[in-house]
Amino acid sequence: MPYPPIQPYETGQLKVSDLHELYYEVSGNKEGKPGGPGGGVDGKDRCYFDPDVFKIILFDQRGAGKSTPSASIEENTTWDLVSDIEKLREHVKVDKWVVFGGSWGSTLSLAYAQSHPDRVKALILRGIFTLRKSELEFFYQNGASHVFPEAWIFANKKKAFLKFCSMPNDPTYLPMLGCKSNKKKRDEYLAPIPEDERHDLMTAYHKRLTSDNIQLRTEAAKAWSKWEMSTSKLRINQEDIARAEADEWAL
Repeated sequence: MPYPPIQPYETGQLKVSDLHELYYEVSGNKEGKPGGPGGGVDGKDRCYFDPDVFKIILFDQRGAGKSTPSASIEENTTWDLVSDIEKLREHVKVDKWVVFGGSWGSTLSLAYAQSHPDRVKALILRGIFTLRKSELEFFYQNGASHVFPEAWIFANKKKAFLKFCSMPNDPTYLPMLGCKSNKKKRDEYLAPIPEDERHDLMTAYHKRLTSDNIQLRTEAAKAWSKWEMSTSKLRINQEDIARAEADEWAL
C-alpha cells in the first residue's frame, strides 16, 4: 500500500432508517480534503490516501461489516445506499468530497455522483464493475470461468495451478491437458449448486443465500466469497481467500 497504516480518530454508528445503522470512521487530516465513501471497511483502505492531505471518511454500507443488522437485504437498494452516503456527508459536516470506489463501489460512486453532482469534487474509480447483465453473466456464469479455470473447477488450488486447464466446461479436453476429470474435484463455487441449476448460477445462489436454512446459506456464502476472492484481483491474496472460509465474514 502507498501509505502507512493509521488508526481512525473518530468512529460511530449513524442511524439511516428505522432498521439500519451504518458504521463509519474518520482518519487522516482533520482539516484535509474530505474523501470517501467505502463499503466493507478494512484498515488497508485508509492506506490509499495521504493522511497528511486527506480527511479519510469510510463506512460499511447497509448489511456489511460493522453496520447493523448484519447481512440484511431488507430496505437495501442502490438508492437507499445513495441516500445513506448523503446522510453521512451531512453528518460529518462536509460540503464537497472526493468519492472513491472500487468494483461494486464504482457503481455506487457513479450513482451518488449523478444524484448529487454539486457535492462531488472528483471521482476516483478502480476495478470498474457497473453490474450490467453482460458483466454479471461474464463473471458469475460464463466468461471468468475460462480466465480462472483453476478457481472454477478445482478444490485443490495448488494442483490447479500445476495442472492448468483452459477448457473448464468440456471434460473431453481435460485428459489431453494432464488434468483429471472435474466431476469429483469441483471447486466450491460450483459444488453447492446441483447440475440441473447450473445454467443460471446467480438465481441458484440467490435462492441459497436467502434461504432460512443457515447451513445452506453459509455453505453458499463461503463458496461465493471464495470465488470472488480468487478472481477479483490481479494478484491473488491467499489471506483474503482464507478469510472467506470464516462463516461470519462470508455471510
